[in-house]
Amino acid sequence: MTQSDKPNPVQALPSVSDSGQVELDWERSFQVPRHGPLYELPRRGPVAKGEGIVVSMDATRLQIRPQGDMSSGLKSMLLSLGLLTSGVALWFSSMLWKEYERGTADQGFVVIMLVAIVVFAVIAIAALLKAFTASHVFPTLFNRISGKVVQLQGGRRIEANWSDLVPRVEIATAVTTGGAVQYHHLYLVEPADEGKMIMASAANNGQSDCLAYYEFLRRYMAAEWTSLPDTVCLEGARRPLLRELSANLWTQPTNYRPWQERSTLGKALSALALLAVALLWWPVLLLTLIGSRIGATPGFSAVDLGGNPQLTPNDPEAALPVRPAPAMGATEQGVYAAIAVLSTAAWCWPGVGVLARVFDLVRQLP
Repeated sequence: MTQSDKPNPVQALPSVSDSGQVELDWERSFQVPRHGPLYELPRRGPVAKGEGIVVSMDATRLQIRPQGDMSSGLKSMLLSLGLLTSGVALWFSSMLWKEYERGTADQGFVVIMLVAIVVFAVIAIAALLKAFTASHVFPTLFNRISGKVVQLQGGRRIEANWSDLVPRVEIATAVTTGGAVQYHHLYLVEPADEGKMIMASAANNGQSDCLAYYEFLRRYMAAEWTSLPDTVCLEGARRPLLRELSANLWTQPTNYRPWQERSTLGKALSALALLAVALLWWPVLLLTLIGSRIGATPGFSAVDLGGNPQLTPNDPEAALPVRPAPAMGATEQGVYAAIAVLSTAAWCWPGVGVLARVFDLVRQLP
């Protein structure tokens, strides 16, 4: 074999190693405006994963729930910024009005205050509009019969043929207080210039997770029912509030078994551990919960969803490995509700005195 006949290892990428790790072709990236670099994924993966994105699935339609324009935490930060800047604009307006009534407002003071009021008001309006109009999720529908994929990206409807889409992973780097963090998102992309892009994964995935999500979608569209993993469906576009609290609270160390199967001592110790964690970072957690309740939630029309196919019990398609999320028991709901009440009281009680003192100082200003 001559040197030119030898296979180029770079051209063989992307691929999956024997250990299951995804190996990307780092020399070949696709640049898209307002996105990080995109790298092509293998067309098949060793494992499939639907947990965390599947809303519903039958023999004809699969509906998933990728993340939307921004996370709950970011929306809550925008909401806080909007409320804070609104308060500053109102405070400056009050100061200007008082000086005007006293007749002590000179021209320079009026100009400075008006500019400040306009700047803070614009920031407040922009932040609040973005917080309340940003899409909470991008609902996505895969129709196996028609071969169509539809995604609702806020006010836009993206529709493409499954056969035209290729999997690519976006790797974006964000700088946080803890350092640089990489985020991986699965996109289904039309290779043509200005082709359509459909997000198809949740946030904070790795490259292997993105490939596993794509493999789940591929197997579904190919009707490979027996190779689909057992999947628990999500609870609609938004999780119930207590479920959202459970998901955002650091519950991994206490999830050693389902809540209803724990002993009385185990339930008590789990509740105390969760309360301790909640007390440490309740303001951030509370803002995340508030952010999860705001934002647009677009939905599909009745025409898109159609009717469920009528399958007989002997039809292999009737045995799709999907089940609804288990309901949260009364005891577990009571524990999380108590955690929310106690954490709010613990943080608000000393804060009331501080706010009262600040209010007195503001009133004493000339």
